[in-house]
Amino acid sequence: MNVRRCLVAIALTIVPALPILFSAPPAAAVETIKLTTCLPRTDGLVIAFMDVYMKPFAAAAKGVATIKYIGGPEVTPRTKQAAAVERGLMDMIFCPASYYSGNVLEAKLLPVGNVPVWDLRKNGAMDMLQEAWAKNLNARIISYCCNETPFHIYLTQPPKFLANGNIDLRGLKLRSTALYNAPFKALGATPITMAAPEIYTGLQRGVVSGFGWPETSVVALGVKDLVKYKIEPGFFRGTNVVIMNLKRYKALSAKARAIVDKVGEQFERDSIPYMDKLVADDVAKLKKAGMKIVTLSGPGKKAFQKTLYDAAWQDMKGRKYVVDFNKLKSLMYQ
Repeated sequence: MNVRRCLVAIALTIVPALPILFSAPPAAAVETIKLTTCLPRTDGLVIAFMDVYMKPFAAAAKGVATIKYIGGPEVTPRTKQAAAVERGLMDMIFCPASYYSGNVLEAKLLPVGNVPVWDLRKNGAMDMLQEAWAKNLNARIISYCCNETPFHIYLTQPPKFLANGNIDLRGLKLRSTALYNAPFKALGATPITMAAPEIYTGLQRGVVSGFGWPETSVVALGVKDLVKYKIEPGFFRGTNVVIMNLKRYKALSAKARAIVDKVGEQFERDSIPYMDKLVADDVAKLKKAGMKIVTLSGPGKKAFQKTLYDAAWQDMKGRKYVVDFNKLKSLMYQ
């Protein structure tokens, strides 16, 4: 009898435990990546990022990882977002690298390259850039997007020309930044430092006769009624990069990390036709407002581009980079 009671007691103990012993292991927790953008949510580049990176990532990473958008410069000032990534206060940012080029000098080289980004991944240039970002910012480059959208010179008066067909900007003052200073001087212009919100007033009052700007957002500046001429061809390219805190990146599961990388590389390609549509819309509005396009060709076109790029690269020499300057230039610019 005692044996029977013992067996019954053991059975009663084991049976309730069977569901625990044979149940499926708990699902892995979904990893959350915190994100901010240096530009406002309404900016065309951020809209492109949300549509061409965030949406595909959400679909590919369902049940694995999610990106939580914290906000733009209203949450963290644009000049402080890279530092937040470096310290691990933020996991990921989408930001023009020019905003933190004081921390990563190699960021100054991004706009003056002309080799497609997917080729930079093949020829070793991206590995060199990753080294610089890792050492100086504790970060990894996830995607260098929207990189085939060039800058242009916009003027309030018709340009003059040199004998070789290049434009002659002598006597003109152009709103400028550090990137444009040397190239504008090489074309004869006087660069004037001016914050973007001041461009409209500067043009209106004749303080400057033009400016350099990415092709996508001239209308957003509010100057479409003041801009009368756009110089073709374009030159340089944007520095819009998705970066992630290196420690946080490495801490992701292998599956989540693979998705972050794959979607990032695809974003580099898919952002180009997306941005082309934004450019076409912007140009159409500018032309409707009366802007004329001045297109250089032949020797004039070649002289224009050579002058700009030669001046920019010469200005970049002699600085203390993490990687070999000449080698990186040879891989980025041809």
